[in-house]
Amino acid sequence: VFVNWFFAYIGLNFRVFIIFHAAFCVMSVSVFINGHAKEPWLSYCLFISLGMYTYLFGILRQAIAAGFLLFSIKSIKNRKLIKFLFLVFLAFLFHRIALIFIPFYFVSNIKITKKVFHVNVLFWVIELLVVPIFIQKVLFPIMETISKDNYVHLDLQMNNLIIAMVVFAFAAYFTINFKTFFEEKNNNLICWGFLLAIVFEIIGLYVYVLARAVISIYFIFAIILIPNILHVYSNETVALSGKATVYILALLFLMSQLPTSYLIPYVLCF
Repeated sequence: VFVNWFFAYIGLNFRVFIIFHAAFCVMSVSVFINGHAKEPWLSYCLFISLGMYTYLFGILRQAIAAGFLLFSIKSIKNRKLIKFLFLVFLAFLFHRIALIFIPFYFVSNIKITKKVFHVNVLFWVIELLVVPIFIQKVLFPIMETISKDNYVHLDLQMNNLIIAMVVFAFAAYFTINFKTFFEEKNNNLICWGFLLAIVFEIIGLYVYVLARAVISIYFIFAIILIPNILHVYSNETVALSGKATVYILALLFLMSQLPTSYLIPYVLCF
């Protein structure tokens, strides 16, 4: 509310606000990519082709919140809890969903091993069984009381994103070398972000607003993780083939999404 009032007070219209909004969001993503990606161009390609860029124009408050959360990653790496919580609080002022980023601080410092991955998979299975009961018995009555029950549905709403994330998680499990890949703290941190995306997306199968938030807050770690995995292959032919495959699949996915999207950047610009 304050940001909207400020732009109006100094005589700027909504279109100018959108320009500043886009600049802030893209800047936060750029800092995130340049600070963590081994193949930045591939990360930018995935950011655009997976629909994250256009998604920012449809979820304005969540996008700003996600921007602050991306800036907070440096505080996580430096283990500066107060600064991290301050940035989460700023994000929270724009959207309450920012609170789901807090667990990331506490798990990101745990080194990922095969045992840790197995524990995550077990947790996903238990979560799939427990979440429906929790939604029906606990969360739905609370959301109904505060008139937010439209965000919750009692029937499972499957989406392709959760399937893709789980498939990729297992593909990564069988292709990377745990001993070398996770020795680098950046890779460990990025992978935790992706694993938490699955944790919250399982809940998002029943809570629409959470499913939307996962894309901008946690699923964005995939645009770093995929290039970083491809970067570790010593065989240049395998690495180039992998990158080419990702580029082609990303382009095909983008082409398939544009005809049904009402948010097409070049149409909005002109």
